[in-house]
Amino acid sequence: MAAQPLLFGAPGRARRASSQSLDFQGRLGRPPAGDPHGPVPGVVVLTRAADREVDELSLRLAVRGVPMLRLDSDRAAGLDLTWDVLDGIVETTEGRFEPRAVWLRYFSGASVPSHGSGGLDDYVRQQWVAWSRMLLAMERCHVVNSTATCAAPDRVAQLAGARRAGIRVPATMVTSRPSTAADRIPGDGDLVVKSLGLHFVEPVPGQLRTLSPRRMSRAHVRAAKVAEPAPVMVQEYVPCTSRLRVYAVGGELIAFASGAPGADAQFGNDPFSDAEDRHVVQVPVPDGLRRPLESLARRWQLDVAAFDLLETPDGPVFLEVDTACDWLRHERGAGVSSVTDAVAGLLEHNFRAIR
Repeated sequence: MAAQPLLFGAPGRARRASSQSLDFQGRLGRPPAGDPHGPVPGVVVLTRAADREVDELSLRLAVRGVPMLRLDSDRAAGLDLTWDVLDGIVETTEGRFEPRAVWLRYFSGASVPSHGSGGLDDYVRQQWVAWSRMLLAMERCHVVNSTATCAAPDRVAQLAGARRAGIRVPATMVTSRPSTAADRIPGDGDLVVKSLGLHFVEPVPGQLRTLSPRRMSRAHVRAAKVAEPAPVMVQEYVPCTSRLRVYAVGGELIAFASGAPGADAQFGNDPFSDAEDRHVVQVPVPDGLRRPLESLARRWQLDVAAFDLLETPDGPVFLEVDTACDWLRHERGAGVSSVTDAVAGLLEHNFRAIR
């Protein structure tokens, strides 16, 4: 096996994800709703403390009179929680809550704090992850992204779906021996090595290492003769003029174009980065993309998601769709709040639709 995986050889970044909550409603209180003597109806978001998008939504929903209960996986260990399965009421130290919408975002077992014992750690993480998925099966409750939350199409299925919808995709192989891809992927240009899963790993709760897609020459890839310890995705490198990120929110499409002149754009985003892209503008959705992306969002039951594509002289190229997506970086770079407004409106609609 390789001493170091190719993705670990990229200039990745190690960073710490804060576990301090900046949730507005959790700190300052929720707006009144429903029977003052009964459980509070509202939106439940399962994520982690570093989710800045949910920080912003907490404030926006408070203004709209929509209570939100946030459960962060990196603050979950030891949380006093009771869930009455029959009536669906979730009870914590913050009170009794009646979920009308549930959204699973960045809630993960890897971020649950350690208890100092491997066996106990595994137990705690498995239990929390199992519960978070069970909550999505509640009756009389809207699940954001529906079945896609637990069974989102993987990256290979996404490529197949995009191709059927008429969008060009990069030539792609999945292999534990990347050197073979250099001769099997057509052309003689560079290749991009990507993770099959998330664009980061969390070997210690709160300590993240980004797994940035890595652009490599074919000669470099051929020279990596040994097998990887796990399979990776290898794609043709696609030269582009800019990167498109198209947000699908409740049937609406909102597009941004980004990328500094001359910079590579065939790379994923760090979901917990504070950096702003200063070369981003909101743009109209290209005419040829609107219908295919709307079709994919319906087929994959996506209420909120981000499609990543490349803009090339020969038309757009599909990369992937992210169901737990960030958007503040694009909004702040472009000086707009269109995605936040749309997501808050969707959650408010779901909250008020169930009585």
